[in-house]
Amino acid sequence: MLKTIPPSSLGQQALQRPITVLNRSLLGKRAVKKHQHDWGQLIYATKGILSVITATGRFIVPPEQAVWVPPHTDHEIITVSDVTLASFYISVDEIRQLPQHCTVLNISHLLQTLITEATTLSATYDWSGKDGRLLRLIRDYLIEADDIALQLPYPKDPRLIQITMTLQDEPFNNNTLEDWGKQIGASSRTLTRLFIKETGLSYREWKQRLKLQIAISMLSEQHAISAISDHLGYESVSAFTYMFRKELGLSPSFYVAQYP
Repeated sequence: MLKTIPPSSLGQQALQRPITVLNRSLLGKRAVKKHQHDWGQLIYATKGILSVITATGRFIVPPEQAVWVPPHTDHEIITVSDVTLASFYISVDEIRQLPQHCTVLNISHLLQTLITEATTLSATYDWSGKDGRLLRLIRDYLIEADDIALQLPYPKDPRLIQITMTLQDEPFNNNTLEDWGKQIGASSRTLTRLFIKETGLSYREWKQRLKLQIAISMLSEQHAISAISDHLGYESVSAFTYMFRKELGLSPSFYVAQYP
């Protein structure tokens, strides 16, 4: 069961520097209560996997990757296992070229090294000195970072909400849009159009994105790969492995070895 905890008090105070770094550990299954900031926030997972939930979707953050949350965006943080994270609070004056929407960013090995160094900085660091230059360099690399397709967009249409809520509870459900149409009173053509319009993804792509998020979370909880494959409705482990490698560029077993 998730235990709800408040957001960091530091994250609710006025920034003392253009970029402020906060290190935090969350133990076990936790839900950081929904909140927002007057500035941008980069949430970098040093260890463990976390999810960030907004009004527009769910964003899963594997170890050594990050999610960008723009100012005034309500968000909730969910963990299913022990997580160590670093939050970079970035003032509005420093984020003009960063995305205006929430997204998962691919953090290069170089940027990981810079972020790790930044987590050791004093809260009273000198913005005009070498520490400030380090943080400005991190900001510049973030501007160039690529998105990772690990967000699950939420629809608003009640018919799609019914479908997607069921799929989140039953990821093994293999209903086609024709099957759903018979249940909710809509043609498959209408549902196809609505998925693209409201999520930017086809029905197949949305289901695959959901399954990938669930797979990453279950791997972090040390479930067997065969059990994950069954839970997601794949006919074989090889079919599940193919999907996982296609989306993330590595197999589930290699992922577990890399992020134990």
